[in-house]
Amino acid sequence: AAGAPPAAAPVAAAGGFLGAFDDLVAQHVRPLVALSKEIGEDVATMGGFLEGVFTAQREFLAKAGGCAKPGGDQLQAMLQPMAAFMNQASDFNNKGQRGKWANHAASFAEGMQAIAWVSVEPTPAPFIGDALEGMDMYNNRILTSFKTDAPRQCDWARKWKALLQELQRYVKAHHTTGVAWKAGG
Repeated sequence: AAGAPPAAAPVAAAGGFLGAFDDLVAQHVRPLVALSKEIGEDVATMGGFLEGVFTAQREFLAKAGGCAKPGGDQLQAMLQPMAAFMNQASDFNNKGQRGKWANHAASFAEGMQAIAWVSVEPTPAPFIGDALEGMDMYNNRILTSFKTDAPRQCDWARKWKALLQELQRYVKAHHTTGVAWKAGG
């Protein structure tokens, strides 16, 4: 329309959603990774998966901001690094079902499904909501089991849920109908 401000350049748009993603990582991922390392044992391993998957997701989003959505095999290749971390989390959960950290591993594996939002169209944010619902039972078990004798475990459960809630808000704000690929490639 006449008099309307010019559309933002695609690079600026990419910087906008990448900047917001970097903020999410700084405010939610890094503190959870640090807490996971403090707790140690299996939880530290989960923290490593978390750090890896968010690094892979940032790389994916940076590529998306610079190209049109690829098809088939090329898209699958771009998704593979995230899928590898999600598979590791699932395998880790299956291995640890009877261990001391079973609820942590189950909560983590359920929540990690949210990372697949990048492959969901046209409404990725509700997909993250489904992952949040899936992890809630395990998070509640952590909160109940550790509330008096291990408050860091409760902090971990709360931070994990808060991270995914913030990821959902991020997706609603920046990728409402799916990943914001560069218009026109």
